[in-house]
Amino acid sequence: MKIFYSLPENMDKGDVYILGIVRVGVLGFLAISSLTVFKGFKSYSADYMDSIWPVAAATLLFLGYWAFCFVPDFVNTMIVRYVSRTILKRTYTDMRTKVVLVFSLGLVFFLTRYSYRMSHFSADVTAKEMGGEIARTDLVEFDNAYQPRFDKLQMDYESEKVEINTRYDQLIAEAAGELDNKIKGEETLIAGLEKNRKKTNTIWTDQQIRLHQRRIAGYQKRRKPIVSPIRNDQQAALTALKASFDQKYARLENSYTVTRDTTLAIEGAAGNIHQSEVSFFSKQLSGIAGNAVFFLLMLTIIREIIYDRNDIDPDPVFSPFDFQPSVVIEVMAFPFVKRGRKLVNLVRRGYNNLPELIQRDDYKELTDPGQRQKVLKQKKEKVSTTSETGDEGPFETETKSDSETDESFETTKFADYRWFETIDSVCARLRELKRTKQQYNWKLRNKVGKPETAEKRIRETEIEIAATIEFYAEKIATETDLKQEFQKRLVKLNLHHHLE
Repeated sequence: MKIFYSLPENMDKGDVYILGIVRVGVLGFLAISSLTVFKGFKSYSADYMDSIWPVAAATLLFLGYWAFCFVPDFVNTMIVRYVSRTILKRTYTDMRTKVVLVFSLGLVFFLTRYSYRMSHFSADVTAKEMGGEIARTDLVEFDNAYQPRFDKLQMDYESEKVEINTRYDQLIAEAAGELDNKIKGEETLIAGLEKNRKKTNTIWTDQQIRLHQRRIAGYQKRRKPIVSPIRNDQQAALTALKASFDQKYARLENSYTVTRDTTLAIEGAAGNIHQSEVSFFSKQLSGIAGNAVFFLLMLTIIREIIYDRNDIDPDPVFSPFDFQPSVVIEVMAFPFVKRGRKLVNLVRRGYNNLPELIQRDDYKELTDPGQRQKVLKQKKEKVSTTSETGDEGPFETETKSDSETDESFETTKFADYRWFETIDSVCARLRELKRTKQQYNWKLRNKVGKPETAEKRIRETEIEIAATIEFYAEKIATETDLKQEFQKRLVKLNLHHHLE
C-alpha cells in the first residue's frame, strides 16, 4: 500500500517553510532516538557479542536495531498521526473509533515511556564512552620504580655492617690472639680430662679441671682490658652507620610519599575536571537524545495540523500484494511446506502403486460429472418445454427423454476437452480409462455382475479413449516435438493403434 497526499488548493505560504522543517525534523529526531537507543543496546551487550560468532553477533545487532530501536519509534509516530488526524477531523463519534483511540493512546504512552528511558540510559552510556577515562598512574608501577632504591640502601647498610664487624674482629684477634690460644688450649685439656674420667680417678680429674678453669679465668681477666676498648670502638662505628642509614631511608621515604601524593592530587584534580565535562556532555546529550521522542511526536502533531489546515488528505493506493499472505509467514512456513510436500508426494506415489479398486454393480460410474449435469439440465428443459406445449403425453415424454438422454450422453459427454492442458494430464486420464476398461474386462470374463453393464462400460470407455486421443492429436498437430512425445507415450500405454 502506498499513501499519496492530495494537493492543497491555496496553501499558506508560512506553512510551506514550517512543513519543510517539520519533515526534516521528524526524520532527524527519529534517527537520533533510534540510534541512541541502539548505542546503549550495543554497549550493554558488548561482552555477550564478543563471546559468540561474529556473523551471529552482527545479525543479532541488526535485528536488535530494528526490533528494539527503530520499530517502537516508527510505530509510535504512525499511531500519533492517526490520533491527531482523528481528533482534528472530529471522526471519533463512533464507539468503535473511541475504543481504538483509547488503545492507541495507551500504546503511545508505553512506547514513549520505553523510548524515553532507553534514550536517557543510552545517552549516559554514550557520553561516558565518548569521554573516555582519565589516565591513572599505576601505583604498582610507581612502587616498583622506588623499590630498587630502598633495596639498594638496605644492601649497602648490610655490607658496611659486615665490613665493620670483620675489621674489628681482626683487631681483637691481633691484640688478644695469644690469650685466646691459651684459653682454647685449656679448654682442650678440660675436654680430654672429661673424656678420660673414670670411677677410680674422679677426684683427681675434678682437681685438674678446677686448676685449668682457674687458668682460663686468669687469661680472660687479662684479655678483657685489651678487648673492651676495641669493642667500644666497634659499637660506636655500628651506631654511626645505623644513624646514617636511618637518615637516608627517611629522606628516600619522604621523597616517595611526596611524589606519590602530588601525582595523585594532580590526577584527582584532572579527574574532577574530566568528570564535570562528562557530566555536562551527558546532560546535554540526554536533553537532545533522551527527549528526542517527545520532539518527534510534537513535530508529527504539527505536521498533521498543517495538513488539516490546508486540506491535505491522505489518499491510499492499494495493490493486490497488500492483501497477500505475509512474506514473513511464507518464509517461515517454507521449510515445513517443503518437507510436507515431499511426504505428500511419497504418499501419492504409494497410491499410484495400489491395485485397481473393484467397482460395485449397483453404482453407476460418472465419468464426466460436468457433462452429466449439462445433459440432465438439457433433459429437464426439454421435458419442461414438452409439458408446456402439450404435444406428447407424460408417459411418452418420460420414455423418450430417457432414450434421448442416453443418446445425448453418448454423443456429448466427450464434447468438452478444455480441461486437458498438458500431455501429462492427457496421459494420466488415458491411463485411468485403460484401467477402467481392464477392470470391466475382468468382470466380464469372471462373470461378476451383469454382462450387459460391463459391455456398456467397456464400449463407453473405448469411445472416450478414442475421442481423447483424437482431440489432443488435433490440438498438437502443428507441434512436431510434442506430437512425437505423445506417440511414444501412447506406445507405452499400448494405445498407439488409435492414431492409425
